[in-house]
Amino acid sequence: MTIQELTPFLQKVSADILVLALITYFITNIIKHYIPEKYKNKIGLVPFVLGILFSGIYSLIAYKGIDCLTIIKKGIQTGGIATFIYAFIKQLLKKDNLEKTLTDILRGIIDSANLKTTVNKIVEDYNSENSMEENSNVISEIITNNTNFTVDECKTISEIIVNALNTK
Repeated sequence: MTIQELTPFLQKVSADILVLALITYFITNIIKHYIPEKYKNKIGLVPFVLGILFSGIYSLIAYKGIDCLTIIKKGIQTGGIATFIYAFIKQLLKKDNLEKTLTDILRGIIDSANLKTTVNKIVEDYNSENSMEENSNVISEIITNNTNFTVDECKTISEIIVNALNTK
């Protein structure tokens, strides 16, 4: 599955659920970084549980008069999307090929004529010694120059890429 195939699905999801799912994805990777190696493969339910938890907390704070059924529904939706994003990125990283992974992530975001050039530029400019923020800014700028997506959308995509590259 590529981002191009995933985009219509994600466009149907409300922005607050998508943001909570991305936050959950990042926190899951932080947790994965600090747990012992033998438990790293058993972390599959963590994004789902955290998604439900974060969505419940958010719903209680943002929508004080909302019923419990809606909170549970939004929680399950957030947890499911967070798990899906986590599994999607994990599958991409199993290929052990940076160019292929970046091509899979960026297919549908970058015009196919510019895709290979953009991926090569990201690989050249990515520096593991830079901070995540510095790499994210560089990648975001490269993506912004090669797509019609907004700067904020490109920033989110670049953060996913940098996070995926740092957890590899």
